[in-house]
Amino acid sequence: MKTKKQIKALKREIVTNSAVNIGFYNTIINALPIYATIEAVKNISVSGYININTPEAEATNILVTEAIKVTSYQDFKELVKYFFH
Repeated sequence: MKTKKQIKALKREIVTNSAVNIGFYNTIINALPIYATIEAVKNISVSGYININTPEAEATNILVTEAIKVTSYQDFKELVKYFFH
């Protein structure tokens, strides 16, 4: 089990460098809290990060990264197991 400090450091790294740089299982998509997914979609649509030509892997990374940005510590603790760290 990771310490609170390690969990916060992992989240900070994901937010700063993107989820793909850490690596993650695609099953995280089903585990993301709905509030985080909705906020991520809003942020992505406003920012224009994704368009029709964005590869699926890149779009998935952007969705996961944006969702993690708004995920609470308690919820993020449950998502840690989906990252290669």
